[in-house]
Amino acid sequence: VDTLPYANSLLSGAKVWVDDNGDGLWQVIEKQDIFSEITSVAPEYLDATEAYGSSVSQATNRFAALVGSPRYGFPTSANPKGGVYTYVRSTSDVYQPASPVSGGDALLTLDVTGVRAYGTAVDFGNKDWAVAGAPLSLGSTSQTNNGYACVIYRDTESYLPDTNPYFNWQLLTTPDSVSADQGRFGYSVAMSLDERWMYIGAPDINSCLLYTSPS
Repeated sequence: VDTLPYANSLLSGAKVWVDDNGDGLWQVIEKQDIFSEITSVAPEYLDATEAYGSSVSQATNRFAALVGSPRYGFPTSANPKGGVYTYVRSTSDVYQPASPVSGGDALLTLDVTGVRAYGTAVDFGNKDWAVAGAPLSLGSTSQTNNGYACVIYRDTESYLPDTNPYFNWQLLTTPDSVSADQGRFGYSVAMSLDERWMYIGAPDINSCLLYTSPS
């Protein structure tokens, strides 16, 4: 059906006869729009070069969302550290910055020496834990493209009003961080729905590292 010359002009709900449904039979097919745009999210203070939207992840039941911006900080820095924007679902079912202060953005950055491209990859587990990668970060001897991955946590106990409930919780790097062969650890990330298993990709050394939480 998608090869019909008028397929893209059909409105949702329209029905058409087709003489071959793939099994050589006639069939009535109804066009359905599975996804439709509701709204969009964007930084309040966007830098056109920050690569906002390079990665996106959504929590269970649309509770929250993370959007990676690996070039955040450029051009004020020749080596941008990057950042991860955090959003929560409002009562009107749209995403807004998590506990924004004065209408600003809710942004996670890493204040660590050598961090590069934080937010290249992001992934939620359920809704409390997530992980984000910074694969261009420097290693322990300042070698390039060593990479970091940061575990993010929604800390409901330490949370204060008008602050971001999501915190950078644990910083990880490749076990062979003193090696000359750096892997861009954090280039890809994944966390299980039960938030007990986490995978970090390091493609330049053909590795995927598995981490587990006991609780």
